[in-house]
Amino acid sequence: MATKAESLYCPPKKKLRRTFSEPQTTDFSQNVVNSFVSRLISDYHTQNLEDCMVIWLDANAEKKSKKFERTKTRIRRIVNYLKPFNDVDECIAYITDVKDEKIFFIVSGKYGKRILPVIHNLSNIESIYIFCFDKDKHAVWSEEFNKVRGVFVEREPLLAQLTKDISDYVDRTPITVIQGSTTQDPKNEPGKCMWFHILLYVLLRLPDSPTVKTDMINECLNQYRDDKVEQRKIEEFRNQYKCEDAICWYTRDCFVYRLINKALRTENIDRIFLYRFFIIDLYKQLKRLHDEQFPDKQTLTLYRGQNMHAVELEKIQNNINGYISVNTFLSTTSSSIVASDFSGNLAVHTDSTLTSVIFQINVDSTINKTKPFARISEVSVNSDEDEYLFTMGTIFKILSVEKFTGEVWYVTLEMVSEEHEPLKNLFDDYKASIGEESSLLLLGEVLSLDLNEHKKARHYYELLVRELPEDDINVGYAYCRIAVMLVDEENYEEALSLFKKAKKIYSKALTEETQYYLAEFYIDLAGLRQSQNNYKAALKLQKKALKIRKTLYAEDNIALANTYMALASSYHELDKFSIAVKYYKKSDEINQQKLPENHPTIAFTLRSLGDVYNDQSNYNEARKYYEKALHILLESMPTDSVCIAECYLSLGRLCLNLDENQTALQNFKKGLAILLKSRSENDTNLVKVYTHIGSVYKKLKYPNTALKYYKKALNIIGEQSKPYLNHLLEAYCHLLYFYFDQDKYSQTLKYCRKILQLRKFCENKCMNFFAQAYDMLGHVYCIQKKGKLGLMYCKRALKVRKFIYPNNHPSIADSYNNMAYASAELKKHNLRLNYALKALTIHLNPSTDFKNEREIVDTYREISNAHIALGNYSSAVQTFTDAKEYTNTAEQLVNNYLNIGNVYFYYLENYETAKDYYEKALKVCKDASLENWFSETYRAVGESYQRIGDGSLAMKHYRIALSYGDAADNSKYILAEIHHSIGTFYEKTGKFSKALKRYHKASSYGVENEFFLEELYHDMASIYEKMNSFDEAIKYHRKVVNIHESHSDECEDPGYAAQSYIQMGVLASTVLKNDTQCIKYTEKALSIYEHLGNVAIADMQHLFIAYNNLGDTYMRLDEYGIALEHLETARKLATEIGLHDEHPQVIEIKTQITSIREQTKGEPADFSDF
Repeated sequence: MATKAESLYCPPKKKLRRTFSEPQTTDFSQNVVNSFVSRLISDYHTQNLEDCMVIWLDANAEKKSKKFERTKTRIRRIVNYLKPFNDVDECIAYITDVKDEKIFFIVSGKYGKRILPVIHNLSNIESIYIFCFDKDKHAVWSEEFNKVRGVFVEREPLLAQLTKDISDYVDRTPITVIQGSTTQDPKNEPGKCMWFHILLYVLLRLPDSPTVKTDMINECLNQYRDDKVEQRKIEEFRNQYKCEDAICWYTRDCFVYRLINKALRTENIDRIFLYRFFIIDLYKQLKRLHDEQFPDKQTLTLYRGQNMHAVELEKIQNNINGYISVNTFLSTTSSSIVASDFSGNLAVHTDSTLTSVIFQINVDSTINKTKPFARISEVSVNSDEDEYLFTMGTIFKILSVEKFTGEVWYVTLEMVSEEHEPLKNLFDDYKASIGEESSLLLLGEVLSLDLNEHKKARHYYELLVRELPEDDINVGYAYCRIAVMLVDEENYEEALSLFKKAKKIYSKALTEETQYYLAEFYIDLAGLRQSQNNYKAALKLQKKALKIRKTLYAEDNIALANTYMALASSYHELDKFSIAVKYYKKSDEINQQKLPENHPTIAFTLRSLGDVYNDQSNYNEARKYYEKALHILLESMPTDSVCIAECYLSLGRLCLNLDENQTALQNFKKGLAILLKSRSENDTNLVKVYTHIGSVYKKLKYPNTALKYYKKALNIIGEQSKPYLNHLLEAYCHLLYFYFDQDKYSQTLKYCRKILQLRKFCENKCMNFFAQAYDMLGHVYCIQKKGKLGLMYCKRALKVRKFIYPNNHPSIADSYNNMAYASAELKKHNLRLNYALKALTIHLNPSTDFKNEREIVDTYREISNAHIALGNYSSAVQTFTDAKEYTNTAEQLVNNYLNIGNVYFYYLENYETAKDYYEKALKVCKDASLENWFSETYRAVGESYQRIGDGSLAMKHYRIALSYGDAADNSKYILAEIHHSIGTFYEKTGKFSKALKRYHKASSYGVENEFFLEELYHDMASIYEKMNSFDEAIKYHRKVVNIHESHSDECEDPGYAAQSYIQMGVLASTVLKNDTQCIKYTEKALSIYEHLGNVAIADMQHLFIAYNNLGDTYMRLDEYGIALEHLETARKLATEIGLHDEHPQVIEIKTQITSIREQTKGEPADFSDF
């Protein structure tokens, strides 16, 4: 039951960016901005908005004594946010929850000894201070903790050290290091490289607001509501601030610097938006000063001293010729002495994770107009430092890193512009994608598409809907953006409702501008239909979008590339693979022209092409495209990017299809490791990853591990989880296949029923899971000998698939093949043949876009087996021969030759022709080095030589077959077969002891194949008869008939059981002298042959023995009439099998017939008619 290879993750539905040529709407209601800001302020009443905090743990820390309150007030003047604790466990819990702030930790000696081993190595712990009564006592044990800045018994030295350390930390500039060989795509990893470039670009284009200053002031007053000193500064800011004072306020030790830096360091878009007016003023003042100070080109050498973590310095060292992007406004000086002072004296610093660094920055004043810098000494509160300030997001190239003196490192940088390669394409591509104008709408786009902040983006769009006029075209766009997010959450009903509202708005505004939105609307609505598995509806919508966009854009516009991608994905899902490839390649052609060569969008297109080829079983092409995509992503994206994870997972599925199970497992685990960095272990997006890993372990024969991963997937979703029914059904399907492969049919049926119980909750997109459940019910019931039920459920699966798919879809062929299987179990081979031929007709239909050679070959095999069951042996050979055209692997070709050889060997008894085909199979094995097939093919060739009569060549091939037995896929069965074949050779040459030894060796492998054991035990009984060991002979004959009686319904060749019954009858008559048992066993044999209908010549020989034996027995019992009937039948069979009249047995039968007639006073026997 083949299923199509699926994409493990549906990519986020990225909207098409508008280009410069598109009209933009900027008349947004300021109420939208105001509403947003008021909501932000209400969210921050209890948050720490500064960059760091002090936590104080002391038994008396929460007491209201004057001494402690004075100390708390002094600390809050250094850093506003102080959190006191008097309970160790509560303190630990709080510390471990802190994410964005650095903690300066004051602790008493008593509690310090207990808590430091627990919290010391946490990354958010910056410095620790022991505040106690006994300095000598606590100085000893605290020496082993390198973050301890000192042991203090007086308040003033403690506060002095705390002030210095916090100042040093605040001066430590956060940076992003960009590898020299790579550029990061801003639309995929802005937090790694381009975040501030995107942000500044958007902020400078947002509309002005008369309330924005008030919003910031109100929020600051709330933050410092317990700090009278800082509140006075805020009021001063309210009354005296002017835009030309921005630098002065930023360089002042007050709330402005702390809050702005915290927002920039933590990249918190909400807070940055709240402070945007000041950030814009600061930028504009720098720009004015830059233009005034550098009218002509100047070269400067500037310096910055700071301490930084050794890990950050190591990143810089490892990326010479790479780049540094600064995440805040960067303060520098023209004085290397001042910079050296700021680098700190870390020779006496106890924290070994910090190091002193001096940056030398070489600057060309004309190089970067969009990221201005200026000398700010005249407007700064620190006029004696000859200070220069750089705009946030400025990029520097790393030229060198050297050890300077002692503990000080010297890093040389060079400022670069957006025109610097390879950054130019990055900036141009981004600017082209967002346009020249800006709006609150654009900020929503940046949040959702660039920053992956989907919740915040949705918040923005919902504000738009509430605040703008209901028929505003931007409200329609907001509805679409929210709807896309709802589709990702599988909330299709609500998403469709919003799409309808958007369409209503667009229908009222029939302008050229609307056409841009309408095309985007069709693409987004198509995404919903794709998620519902309604690909035909999606295709119609995408074609509408393409028609509109072709009137709006040139043929090589990125908008058309995105539309072609959407069309390709629908054609892919409809199995129109050649059309899907065509559109993917059209998209790729445009992307290659318009985007940087290592752009992730190109990688996504290549991966999609790989998915198509994977589904076509064109694994070489699939691997080529996957590897190209992975190469691009590793060059252009951070190693923990989700895009890279998806590529690893695609490669994993490919390797799983190729049975490269260890490689598949490696790729799946690489992908999973990346995904777990950004998702919890219970994220629903991990369901498919866990099920695929389970499938690998199942193939590797680790069922317990496989089951663990399948259940891990199931546990994520939870039973009856309606929002994730698709995931739940898929997990159930994996489990039912798992239990089926383990022969645990009750569990298989359990999960089939679980799937079918969910029908009432599901839409069309889930229907294929129900078809698979019906198919599996059919298989299980056939195995349990309930063939009618089995066929009934296979027919139900067909009915479901005909509802989902067109009549020539490969899934319909799957159902017909399953029905053929069920018909075979019912021994209705004409019906079996009919169903298999229907499946083949679909597979070979010229209108079928993709022909799955593997399934075509399997269908041909089913047709051949039906012909064999019907006795149409020449048709079986012809069908196997026709299948050869579709064999595309060496293993398939070997199997094909072996199948043809088997028909000639076992059914047509043409051993020469059988040998020719077996030798063809052997040649293919040798040419392709298929060692796992050597033993089977050498054994087959050996058997054909044995039947031809060339014993030496037979034994030669048997011995070679044995030498390769362990390499076979089913080694125990193959080795048992080889020993059995050698045994038959020894038996035919009269070497009964050797033959028996081989038969027992074959039996020792514990093979559970009943058909093989029937033949083996029958041959062992035959040997024991020839050796006159009649008890052993009867014992093994009984084994044969016991197998037959236990598996009579599934026995394809009951001849061995019939022969054993005949021989048991003979032995009962001749050895045991028990005529009653003789008659009983022989009549059972005759019953088997009667059920078979037509019998072969070989079986007629056994029938001759049976009737002859019955005739003798009934004569002894004086039952002459019955005896005469059986003897006359034996005489006729003698003629059929070619015994001449002078044959001793024939003479004996004639004599017996004459004797009976004379004794019954009848006429003398007349044998003329014989």
